[in-house]
Amino acid sequence: MRSILTFLSHFFAGVITILSVLVHPVLPIILLFIFTVYEVDEDYHLSDKAFVDIRQFGYGAFLTSLILIILKVKFI
Repeated sequence: MRSILTFLSHFFAGVITILSVLVHPVLPIILLFIFTVYEVDEDYHLSDKAFVDIRQFGYGAFLTSLILIILKVKFI
């Protein structure tokens, strides 16, 4: 069974990826690419169902994007 620590690490990787847009607009694309390549490679070698990790990453990325959009709209 996957631990809460595993979930949180993937979730916050998604959060950090989205927040990195505040540093440079291309950085989230690079981080997403690196994360995806890592997970696909890990799944290829370990068959550990990488889609679960990518989904957890997506939760963090989606929630963070939603918060940034709400903040942007609120303060326009």
